[in-house]
Amino acid sequence: MKSLLGKLGVILIGLAIFGYVGCSSSPKYWMKADYDPYIYQRDESFCQQRGRLGAQKSISAKEIYEQCMYTLGYFHTKEKGKWAGIEFGEVWKYYFSHGTYLAYYDAGNITRPSEDIVKVWVRWNLSKKFVEEFVREHGKKFENLNYIKQSVEVSCFEKKTHSLSMATYNNEGILIFSSIRPLEWSLVIPELENNSLYKEVCKKKGGEPLTH
Repeated sequence: MKSLLGKLGVILIGLAIFGYVGCSSSPKYWMKADYDPYIYQRDESFCQQRGRLGAQKSISAKEIYEQCMYTLGYFHTKEKGKWAGIEFGEVWKYYFSHGTYLAYYDAGNITRPSEDIVKVWVRWNLSKKFVEEFVREHGKKFENLNYIKQSVEVSCFEKKTHSLSMATYNNEGILIFSSIRPLEWSLVIPELENNSLYKEVCKKKGGEPLTH
C-alpha cells in the first residue's frame, strides 16, 4: 500500500504543480469501495429524502435518488463486482481490486485511434483506509478524496499503458483538481492493475486477444 500511496502522491502533487418512497435498494445492489453498512444507510436515507423533496412532474423521485447515489460514489449493479450503473452515458465495468480501491473502465465509450491503441476512461473508487493514509502523507487538502478518473491509452501490441489526463473528486462528486499532462508509458505487469485493463480492452470483436 505504501508504494501505491507514494506513486499516487507523486502523480497528484506533480500534476497539481504543473499544471422517493418505494425506491429503497438492498445494499447488494449498490456498491462502493469503502462500503460500510452504517454509512450506506445514512447515504441512502439522505438520497431518498432528496428524491421525495425534489420530485417534479418531469423528474421522478427514483431518478433523483439514483443520481444522488451516483454522486456520492456508489454504483448500481445486480451482481457485485460486475456491471456498474449507467451515468451520463457511462457504463462502468469492474476489472480490478487492490484492497484499497476498486477499478472500473467505461465499457460504453472505448475508442481505437489506431489498430494498436485503445483509449478508455477508468475510475478508481478509493477506500476510506487509503484516503486516511494519503491525507497523513500529503495533507488535509485530500481529506474528502473519494475517487479518481483517468483517460488512459493502452498499446495492445507493445503491452504498455499510460495516462493522458487525471481528475480527482470528493465525496459529493465535486472536482478537486484535474490535469491533462500525459504520463510516461509503463509496461503491463501481470500483478498490477494495468494488466487487468489490458486484458479487458485489447480484444477483437470475437473476444480473442488483439495481438500483433
